[in-house]
Amino acid sequence: AQKCVDLGRHESAIQACLLVTRADPLRESAHRLIARAHAARGNHAQALGQLNRYADLLRQEIGIAPSGLVVDLRRELLSAVEE
Repeated sequence: AQKCVDLGRHESAIQACLLVTRADPLRESAHRLIARAHAARGNHAQALGQLNRYADLLRQEIGIAPSGLVVDLRRELLSAVEE
């Protein structure tokens, strides 16, 4: 999926990662990649929504906050929206 993003095949990356998250809903790397692919397509609201849903899932399922990588990506996306 990362290779798809690197090649500009964002929809393919999103679909591949969605398959992963269906099988393993807590797979952080897949959620981050979905968000990055949405952002690369200019869909920052979808990217932020993906990260927010993942953070909610973590809290509900295992009672933890998202990792620093997720928090940093969210900040990066918010900054891009504000510019």
